[in-house]
Amino acid sequence: MIPKLYVLSPCFLRNIEDGRGRHNKVLSSFVDNEHWNLAVDKSGKLRSIYKQVVSERESYEIKELLKYISGKKPDIFISIADIRDDITNEEDICLQVCKRIVDNHEQKRPLIVYSRQNFAHRTFTKENEVEYEGCRVWFVNLNDMLELIESQHAQKTIIQQYVGRDNNGQMAGESMANSRNTLKI
Repeated sequence: MIPKLYVLSPCFLRNIEDGRGRHNKVLSSFVDNEHWNLAVDKSGKLRSIYKQVVSERESYEIKELLKYISGKKPDIFISIADIRDDITNEEDICLQVCKRIVDNHEQKRPLIVYSRQNFAHRTFTKENEVEYEGCRVWFVNLNDMLELIESQHAQKTIIQQYVGRDNNGQMAGESMANSRNTLKI
């Protein structure tokens, strides 16, 4: 099952110019898929970090893409967590928000990162998981997200192919038309 709520690490945004099209595909997937959202804290710390990262970038394209994403859906960002005032490190803020995601499959809390190497100082319990204050945080890098997007697209295509089919696998109305053609009245 594919998670519906993700946390976006600022390291992903900082490295967006290294392969623009692939990053754009990941970010725009939150616009295209009405069931996917980005989790942020209620106090606005994470959004402030995003704004700071974007303001540091000189790329017009990045700024426009993020403005597009923010304005496209009524609420692509869902505020789910209060973060204590004493937590100011951006990595801990992201992990605190991840910790509060509770509706995902197997209780994995996905954090979208540019690379797991940016978190090498953390102890990974599996190749892509970190234990953080009693919760499993799933580190999803750019390639992992692209695979999730492709699998989501494939699932949609399969569903669309079978919607409206009868027990014989024919499109609704098609079996009636075929039976009319075979009946000679």
